[in-house]
Amino acid sequence: MTFEERFWRKVDREGPIVAGMETRCWTWTGHRYTNGYGCVTLASGENRRRGLAHRVAMQLSGIEPGAMMVCHRCDNPPCCNPAHLFLGTAADNMRDCIVKGRASRGETHAAIQRAHVRRGDEHWSRREPGRVKRGEERSRKLTAADVVEIRALRAEGHKLREIGLRFGICDATVCNIARGKTWLPPAALDEGPATVVLSPFAGVGSEVYAAVAAGRKGVGIELKPSYYKQMAKNVQAAGELDDPDQVRMFGATP
Repeated sequence: MTFEERFWRKVDREGPIVAGMETRCWTWTGHRYTNGYGCVTLASGENRRRGLAHRVAMQLSGIEPGAMMVCHRCDNPPCCNPAHLFLGTAADNMRDCIVKGRASRGETHAAIQRAHVRRGDEHWSRREPGRVKRGEERSRKLTAADVVEIRALRAEGHKLREIGLRFGICDATVCNIARGKTWLPPAALDEGPATVVLSPFAGVGSEVYAAVAAGRKGVGIELKPSYYKQMAKNVQAAGELDDPDQVRMFGATP
């Protein structure tokens, strides 16, 4: 059975007749994305690729979309009827959406609907950095001891793939751990009270906060003024958990 035959077997040509259309929709009965558009597997195995069913339908009808978008006249996402499809740019698609009254405006706009969501400095992760789970608290595959061993193996010259297979992680994760991009730097894994945790891209100070709250010392570097101000507040709050005198902020904000 050819790809084209398999494709059309998953299309129901007795779909609904949408208002404004003279012919029925051809409904995709296979897997669909969460937005309702049909999903079709174009290639399997290591080179597995997926595509949009209505776009493939346009191609099988003899029209190659190229860089253009395949839009629906019927506004029915799973429809694969070539007669209901047309080629257009993103601007054409948006214009069609507005003309048909489907564009969100006023109180129905997504920005208004999400207005209650706290962002920026009001987000809980910045107001309460101590609640941000790190290291073993995040149910990761690795422990602090694993991280130390991974860095040691990498320093000895072991390959990324070899280390990754040993710990069940991908090559990129091994590389990021070895370079200190993920997990705390090696010194920070020492649980001794004399440990100094260095956070070169401190952000709002989550790592420094955790260090100070644990009775250690933390050094954070942050260039963005708004992040630095929030980091200062967070670290000072961490100091109040134990000894306020241990918190000293260096730097200036414009």
